[in-house]
Amino acid sequence: MKKKKILKNIINLIILFLSTELINILLKEIPELNNIDLRLVFIFIIANYMGTKYGVVSAILASIIYILQNYSGVLDVSIIMLNTNNWLQIAIYLAFAIIIGLKHDKDNLKINSLNNSIDEYKEKEEVNNKKIQAYEDELKEFNQVLLTHKKTYFQVSNFLHQIDLVKYDNKKISNYLKDILDNETCEFTNIQSIEKFLDNRSMTTVGEEHIWINKDLSEEKPCYIVPISIESQDYAVVIWKCKFEQMNTDYRNQIIGIAKIIKYALSH
Repeated sequence: MKKKKILKNIINLIILFLSTELINILLKEIPELNNIDLRLVFIFIIANYMGTKYGVVSAILASIIYILQNYSGVLDVSIIMLNTNNWLQIAIYLAFAIIIGLKHDKDNLKINSLNNSIDEYKEKEEVNNKKIQAYEDELKEFNQVLLTHKKTYFQVSNFLHQIDLVKYDNKKISNYLKDILDNETCEFTNIQSIEKFLDNRSMTTVGEEHIWINKDLSEEKPCYIVPISIESQDYAVVIWKCKFEQMNTDYRNQIIGIAKIIKYALSH
């Protein structure tokens, strides 16, 4: 990219230089405009738009043409070197190029500095936006957890109250289980009715509680069975069929928790 820019500047410099000299030749035919030095205009344009380096190059080119134009028939270099007018003209070209070029470079440096500051600001802003987005996502997730827990606490409280009213009414307790466990196949029953499905191979211990899990995913067997012993009577919370997302540790722990609540409610 930088090489392309340098090549473009060189081509523009050459084209403008040749154009200036061509116009100079044409102006010589007009006596009123013969004294205008278009080389200063050429140097100004180059230095103002390309900077000090190209400005100095344009001044050197203008000086060479100036010498060739005024001493085309002179072979003695000392005559050219000793003429102070030549040095004065060359000094004017170089000084003009340096002054205009330095102004351009200074302005260009400010522009680059501002662009860098803008880029840094954009990067910081992007980082901050990502942090804000992450914070908003966490806040949204936290609020969702709060809402979920609030609903859960309400459901548990209501569930406990309902069981207390319908003690040992297995059918009604089963209906309440369907709501709180979000599963239409929940059942609260005497353990004798599902005893044929129980085997030690599929029994898992969680703390002091036992839960039977259908590890083979057999369609003929329940997905979960949690035995409950209440006043020498054996019951069970049974989940016959589960959604795919309910075959996990969280749901299993939820069933065990609900079974404990039932045991507590029916024991008091």
